Amino acid sequence: MKFSCELNGIHYVITTEPGHRTDAKYHFMLSSTDKKRLESGEVQYFHVNINATCEEMKLNFSLQGLPLAIEAEEQVEDIEDFFENLCIFSKIEHMFDLVEREEKYPHWGVSDAKLSTDD
Repeated sequence: MKFSCELNGIHYVITTEPGHRTDAKYHFMLSSTDKKRLESGEVQYFHVNINATCEEMKLNFSLQGLPLAIEAEEQVEDIEDFFENLCIFSKIEHMFDLVEREEKYPHWGVSDAKLSTDD
C-alpha cells in the first residue's frame, strides 16, 4: 500500500510491504483486541518505508516488523496511531533540523568542544 500526507511543511510518502516479526517488540503496543486480531490473521507484520521531503531535501526511513491491519483503510489508521504513539513525525522533523544545522559540532557536544586536527 502507498499513501502520502503533508505535515508541518514536510511531504511524506509512506509505503507498506509484507514483512516479518522483528525483535523491535512493536507488538507490545497492541491492545488485547489487536493481539487477538494478530493471532487470527486480520493483522500481519509489515515493513514501512517513509520518504520525507522538505523543500529540496529528502530523507528516507524504514521501520520493520510493524503489526498492521491487512485492510487498507484500517492499515492507514494503524500507521497513524503508531506514528502518534512514538512521535515519528516529530522525530523526522528533528532529523531535518539536525541536517540543516550550520554548527560544526554535534548537537550533543559541549560549548568548548574543538574539532580534531589529527588526520
